[in-house]
This record gives sequence, C-alpha cells and structure tokens, in this order.
Amino acid sequence: METEVAETPARPANWTRPHLLELQGLSADELTTLLDTADWFKNETEGCKKKLQVLQGTTVANLFYENSTRTR
Repeated sequence: METEVAETPARPANWTRPHLLELQGLSADELTTLLDTADWFKNETEGCKKKLQVLQGTTVANLFYENSTRTR
C-alpha cells in the first residue's frame, strides 16, 4: 500500500519571522498567511486523522509558564 505524502506549502515571501511567540504586532498579510497555513494543515491531515511527514526530525514544544486557572 502506497502512502501519499502531501507537499508542504512553500514559506510565503511575506513570512520573515523565525518564531511565532505572539500575535501582537503581526501584519494583516502575516495573519492571513498563518491562517491559510493552518487551514492547509487541517485539510491535509483530514482533521488530525492522518499524519504528515513535514515535521519529521523537527522538535516542536508548547511551553506554559503560568499555572492554569481552569485546572486548579
């Protein structure tokens, strides 16, 4: 059985940031790029039901520096 691997969209020319730490200060074009890329990933993974090889070998982390007020 062959597995189809979707091609990742190329990094748009209007995205020059190495990291996304906050949304404040993003331009309208950068916000549009961010939302379009998120939509692409959602469609390609069929709502997180299919894995993609695009992040293979990459470390991704979510860091939470404050206690959650909802889970105390």
